[in-house]
Amino acid sequence: ALTVDEGTTSAQIEAIINRNRLVVRSVAFDVYSGEGVADGKKSVAYRLVFQSDKDTLTSKQVDKSQGDILRQLERELGAELRG
Repeated sequence: ALTVDEGTTSAQIEAIINRNRLVVRSVAFDVYSGEGVADGKKSVAYRLVFQSDKDTLTSKQVDKSQGDILRQLERELGAELRG
């Protein structure tokens, strides 16, 4: 789940997520604002499916892709991983 500004759209988030070559599907399954989320922010949770046409993915490859996606979301949208 990510914490983003209230005005950030799912389309903006998904565009960044889907740029990753290993992501074959991304689906937002929860949006929350309220207790535990700062004013002006919302929490958006995504389910991601990673896949490669070339070989079986290792957990290290998936972890790297997730890290790359998070860094791009942080840099471009100010998103933070919700703890």
